[in-house]
Amino acid sequence: MSGLRALQQAFRDYVLSGETAGIVPRIADSARTGAAQRLAVYGEAYRLRLLEALESDFRVLKAVLGDEGFERIGRRYIEAHPSRHFSIRWFGAGLADSLRRADEAPWLAELAAFEWAMTEVFDAADAAVVTVADVAAVAPERWPGMRLFPHPSVRRLDLHWAVAQLWKDVQDGATPSPPARTPQPVAWVLWRRDLTNYFRSLSAPEAWALDAAGAGSPFADLCQGLCEWFGEAEAPLQAAGLLKGWVQEGLIGAVETGG
Repeated sequence: MSGLRALQQAFRDYVLSGETAGIVPRIADSARTGAAQRLAVYGEAYRLRLLEALESDFRVLKAVLGDEGFERIGRRYIEAHPSRHFSIRWFGAGLADSLRRADEAPWLAELAAFEWAMTEVFDAADAAVVTVADVAAVAPERWPGMRLFPHPSVRRLDLHWAVAQLWKDVQDGATPSPPARTPQPVAWVLWRRDLTNYFRSLSAPEAWALDAAGAGSPFADLCQGLCEWFGEAEAPLQAAGLLKGWVQEGLIGAVETGG
């Protein structure tokens, strides 16, 4: 290994983990500061930049925790999950899971998951959306085998806490307060239309149908599955009604009829 490469790796190890053995002896003291202090400038700058990235992606979480509380969980996350991706955009991907494993209020993890989903929705690929006219053009005999493909921005969450309302309250300028726990998990869908993010709750049958559609189930299977909530005669009408609503909201990116 070349001397330069060894020096670079030693510096990387210091920045990521604070390991000084391989780098401090290779840094000269100055008249004003020692090698360890000079290195600390870079180590701290690295962590502050990652904290800035987390603050950008989790603004509501920071508003709820306050500056000190957010810095505490942020620095803990940084030490446990050094950045591994070439883009800092993805650094916060594991924060929600980290909070789930930590001794923190359980709703904080759900709030982080909601905020991260919102960033994914906004950054998702652009794509056309299916129109009502597109669906109307599908021949009736092809409806049973028709498959629906959600728009790339669509995300699904099941939340035990009212963190979506908390997020909205903070965005509206209200003072944040801990959210209430719901009696049962609530299904949510998040998506983007044009340059605006949207989200709303789903009933149990709609959540099941949307998930089934996203997994590639044909329309006939959606109708059959909805019989768990509706009678056999009513289920196809319910499925058609859900499809119309999804199309009007811009949730469906493509329809495949099998030829």
